[in-house]
Amino acid sequence: MSTKAKFDRSKLKGTALNVIQEQNKEIASSSKKRDYVQIKEGTNKLRVFPAHPESDGELDRYAQKKTVVWLPYKNDDGKISNRSYLNARLHAKQAKDLAEEYHRVAVEQLQSDKSLKTDDKASKLNALSDYKTGIKHQGKYLAYVEDTVGGDRGLTEFSFGVKKKLDAISLAEVEEDPTSADVISDPNDGYGITIKYDKSKPNNDKYSVQLGRKITPVSDESLDWWIEEDSLVDILHTNVNYHQGVIDSVRDGLAIYDKEQKLGVINSDEFLAIFEELRSALPAAPIRDDNGGGTSSSSNTEDEAEEKLLGDMDKSELKQFILDAELDVRVIRSNSVDDVLDMIEVETGLTEENYPSDLSEVSAPETKVEDEEVFEEPVKPARKRGKATTEEVDEVEEKPSRRSRRSRA
Repeated sequence: MSTKAKFDRSKLKGTALNVIQEQNKEIASSSKKRDYVQIKEGTNKLRVFPAHPESDGELDRYAQKKTVVWLPYKNDDGKISNRSYLNARLHAKQAKDLAEEYHRVAVEQLQSDKSLKTDDKASKLNALSDYKTGIKHQGKYLAYVEDTVGGDRGLTEFSFGVKKKLDAISLAEVEEDPTSADVISDPNDGYGITIKYDKSKPNNDKYSVQLGRKITPVSDESLDWWIEEDSLVDILHTNVNYHQGVIDSVRDGLAIYDKEQKLGVINSDEFLAIFEELRSALPAAPIRDDNGGGTSSSSNTEDEAEEKLLGDMDKSELKQFILDAELDVRVIRSNSVDDVLDMIEVETGLTEENYPSDLSEVSAPETKVEDEEVFEEPVKPARKRGKATTEEVDEVEEKPSRRSRRSRA
């Protein structure tokens, strides 16, 4: 039996059609793991959630563009795997993105290299931007959905092709009323969607999208779950944690790629100058205790190395601490800072006064929770990806989210 939502659902509405129209033009011209709903081969019946209430203006969209680059890295056993990094320029408010700059410099150097044969030059240039093996950024659209058959709720990713098909459904009524809510993300008067995936078909035909036959309101229970999740704006913009540790990791990945492809860009004067310029403008990587599995700050000065007490931290910093120490604590949107401090004290015995001196007393869970890693891109074709460590979570894409509060044995 459905319970009444904890907020006024009448104030929620789907994304305005004129906003969808603008987003469609853009397509045409161009501390727990987050729950994830995968679009599997076959039939997928989904209900899309709207943008969170705090979203506004240009970011008031049920699906947000996520742009990443895949780079190699050496995992703990010394093998090369691959991981994704959010575009720093688009998601972390940086003037430039290091991988984009590397790609630009590499293209310019290859084009001006008169020692290369025409075929060899073309091959190297094509490899730089190849979807499977290159380092050009790739974009998808992130959205909250519910599987109306299996009942799973979480984030999913729509390709550009799928998003265009969804927009075509939404925009069928745009001429009548551009500001009316679209039929896909309206929680009260919207419809479910069916996405059929057939990987045997050509790329443009792998996905088909259909609108449901009747209005399917999002349940109060589902809205109560969704309202406590981080908004897409928080995930992809506000809470992105970008510091010197991240850009160092990106540089290391580019160095592996540079060596594999025999490009010689990574040590060029132009690229080194760009790297130093971008790195110097960033804060130092967070300092962590050895027990947290992290890395030390690049700074050796005592003042810069000083850490805050728990009681001096804001909510985002407390969430970072929870992830670093691998605590079994779930933080939701309605929790105050005091609530989070109380949960940390229950879990560890630490209080707002005795961190960081007693951090060594915090023991990580004996086994890593299966859903501990942050949401990441699906595995890129033709490359294998190793399991992210706690250190990687901080450096890849965003500030830590909540972890499920589970009872321990």
